[in-house]
Amino acid sequence: MEKVKHYLFKFKWILIAIIALILIISITTIAIKNKSINVKEDVKIDFSGYENHGQAEITDSSEEKIYSKLWVKALKQSKFKNKEVIDMLEKGNEDNIDPEGFTYEEQQQIEKAKKMVENVELNTYNDSDLSNGDKTTVKLAIKKGVSDEYKLKVKEFKKEFKVEGLKKAKTVTAKDIFSDIEPKFDGLNNAGELHLVSKSDSEENDDLDSVNINSYSFTVPNNGELKNNDTIKLEIPEDFITQLESDGSRKFSGSKTYNIKVKGLSNIKDIKNIQDLKKDNETLINKENKSSKYDQKTVTFLDHYYKVGTESNWSFDSDSEDKQSEKVSPTSTYEPKKYTLVTVAKIVSHNKYSDDDINYKYYGYSGYTLEGNRFIKDDSTEPLTHGDSLDSQEDLIKTLKGKDFVKYNIK
Repeated sequence: MEKVKHYLFKFKWILIAIIALILIISITTIAIKNKSINVKEDVKIDFSGYENHGQAEITDSSEEKIYSKLWVKALKQSKFKNKEVIDMLEKGNEDNIDPEGFTYEEQQQIEKAKKMVENVELNTYNDSDLSNGDKTTVKLAIKKGVSDEYKLKVKEFKKEFKVEGLKKAKTVTAKDIFSDIEPKFDGLNNAGELHLVSKSDSEENDDLDSVNINSYSFTVPNNGELKNNDTIKLEIPEDFITQLESDGSRKFSGSKTYNIKVKGLSNIKDIKNIQDLKKDNETLINKENKSSKYDQKTVTFLDHYYKVGTESNWSFDSDSEDKQSEKVSPTSTYEPKKYTLVTVAKIVSHNKYSDDDINYKYYGYSGYTLEGNRFIKDDSTEPLTHGDSLDSQEDLIKTLKGKDFVKYNIK
């Protein structure tokens, strides 16, 4: 007994030091286990998009790192002791974990850890419609009302980020919108029609990207009755501008009205072969009104008329074109107009057994095309020989005007 006392006295400071070390290790271990982790410095934000439309989000890599730490802490807090699994999580190798290899006790611990992680809210605030210099906040907090058993020991925080690196939106004007569209005029002066023709087969241009102007229509007042030097005002639709600016990469600027000046429409007097075609009409009239032994005919050529469009031999079966729609949409091609030329004649039939019979009638050709200021016949051009025949010239003129014929007088 004396020997034991001797050794205890001799080595008491060493024993005290060992006991103190054990206490320190124990206290430190307990403190580490109870210490809340801090993932504030792991938060990284990525800013993308354009001024006034910028987006902010936590980067994938930082989010993965944060949740990996939360899971490790939650497992340890749930007394999960599978060091191999924890090491995998800490190294970011969670894909290598086999969920079927856990014991029942480990599964229960994992389920408890899962609830702890689910009780952690990691959110961003003011993260959309951003401009450079704005502030975005990331907040980590434990859900309110969570019991201590399922409360993860993690430090709550708010972290503020200054928005930077957003691109400037590209300015788009009405001229840019119509840069891939060429206005084409068809018809004659005072009877012109606007077509909007896409310059390329592509439905997009570099300035507009995915926004397709070809799917929109524009109102053209008096389309089909246009004359040279008229100004057409095309109003860009509001929903097109909304679509254009939707992702923030483009911003519309300037007037929403695009002006087009009418030009290049020929006048009827400019048609180089108009006199030859008048003679063709007169030849047709004489051919259709030849005198016979018992019916002598006198033909007097009166007025000449033209029409932008076609006409049928039968009034009840007219294929006269309706007035052109005022709604115009861009297209890749269009069908050129056809034209009709007629001559009105007074036809007197002399029959020795009866009084003279006087009729007013028009004859001509329908289906001309216009090429280089010349009316051209093709396979679709047909003679008009069965038009309206009336007792007075005035009534026939009214009929022709009702069919959109216009009188011309070229010497």
